[in-house]
Amino acid sequence: MNQVIKSNPLEIVKVNILRVLIEETCGSEAITKVRELSKELIIPESWEKNPNEFFFEGLDVLHKEGLVSVQNEKITITEDGMIQAEKILNYHKVIENYFKRDFNEEDAHKIAHILEHYISKEVVENMKMIDELEGFGVPLSEFSSSEGIITRLSFDEPQLFERIVSMGVCPGQRITIIARVGIGIIVKLRNTQLAIDYRISKGIMVAMQ
Repeated sequence: MNQVIKSNPLEIVKVNILRVLIEETCGSEAITKVRELSKELIIPESWEKNPNEFFFEGLDVLHKEGLVSVQNEKITITEDGMIQAEKILNYHKVIENYFKRDFNEEDAHKIAHILEHYISKEVVENMKMIDELEGFGVPLSEFSSSEGIITRLSFDEPQLFERIVSMGVCPGQRITIIARVGIGIIVKLRNTQLAIDYRISKGIMVAMQ
């Protein structure tokens, strides 16, 4: 597999700051603590700056947008920021609740931290109704149709799982098989094409929708 789906680092930092302020603090906290809590779990190699630089850039943008205020080395979320943060948190919870079925609470929370920056609203909406499709899923390697929806990922290796979801391969995502070549399958996820070898494709469950 290749071609990691990238998310804007500045947007990742902004989302993390807002979510941390309502999820892990009382809406107002020291800059140093918010910076520590909002560190991204997976830092894309394409990030050209130190994460701390992105943190302060993101904080500056949030301040200019009126979503947070900064005073006396403390960050306080504003009323408008609270509204935005609630939307972010709800988005995160849908992903987290889905993965609680196969992972413990801590791991599901970690997975949601990763995925919320890489998947679309459509995918999150699909996660809400995926129970209806999950029982019909078969491994991608055995999927006979050209188009379907990913219903489950089954991998025992945490690093492999994280690598795969960071590439946009996740439950709720629509997938199109372009070709079967050599020892792999060429698929399309939204506007991205990926080469997935058959060993990995056996852990990707897909169903027709």
